[in-house]
Amino acid sequence: MICGLPALLLFFVQTSGIVHRPGIDLPYVTQGEGRPVLLLSGGPGFTSDYVRGVMDGCKTKGLRWILLEQRGTPRARMDRGTAKEFTIDEYVKDLEALREQLHLKKWNVIGHSWGSMLAHAYLAAHPDHVSSIVFLGNTGPDTTMLEPAGDNIDRFLTPAERAEEAKAGANAVNGPAEDGAALKLFMLQAPAYFFSRETFEKNLGLFPEGCLVGNTENLVFPQVVGKWDVSKAISRYKGPVLALQGRQDILGETPVWKDKMAMPQTQVSFVERAGHMTWLDSPKPFFDLLDAFLAANAK
Repeated sequence: MICGLPALLLFFVQTSGIVHRPGIDLPYVTQGEGRPVLLLSGGPGFTSDYVRGVMDGCKTKGLRWILLEQRGTPRARMDRGTAKEFTIDEYVKDLEALREQLHLKKWNVIGHSWGSMLAHAYLAAHPDHVSSIVFLGNTGPDTTMLEPAGDNIDRFLTPAERAEEAKAGANAVNGPAEDGAALKLFMLQAPAYFFSRETFEKNLGLFPEGCLVGNTENLVFPQVVGKWDVSKAISRYKGPVLALQGRQDILGETPVWKDKMAMPQTQVSFVERAGHMTWLDSPKPFFDLLDAFLAANAK
């Protein structure tokens, strides 16, 4: 017994901390003990809460999960922040500060959606600090996926939903700045992120009021869309890569094949009848693939 808890329960014990960065404090939590796995949530602007299902559903033993609240999320707000404070380089520096604070020589990285873009950027900057990497809801090494993503969302929505979407005036680069309006737009589009509306409706609770800072994407995306490409930089990385994509993901299949061209060692795996939230649409095949990769490659 330690602190009144049976040893078998220690895996579920969480610890928390804060990374102090210029002008902002970034909270983080860790869960489990063993090989470190950094799990990066999407957005930008969402809390890390919705990706906890990836961590909780994984059965691989001996992992230490790390979830960082990224800058511009509800637990790390920068309401007076400027574009200068929201460059992708600043996000990468945040991750590197966390790695150093945790005294890790290397870690395994998993990124979902925007988190996969951030994972690409980190890999490009610090390939020697990554043991293995997994891309979920993969954006690929550039931003060309955003235009077809908008079309893929719209084709899934009803005419009434598309009309409401148009009223919001959002596009691939900018959306509503106010938190409530941004979350309302996301929830309007969110059915397209799933293979079925039934699965979407079962998971409504993952995106409660207060889970999103609306203006963050308006500070981040204009700086990267059409300007960001790390294809050459990531080719320096020779370690294990898994691109795990839903067959019906709104981002399509092109991003994973771009990773395969840049990093030939990439394991490309598609999950059938699954969209952008693969672990929710088809959990068994998703976790079978993820667990097999982590068991074999996480160090």
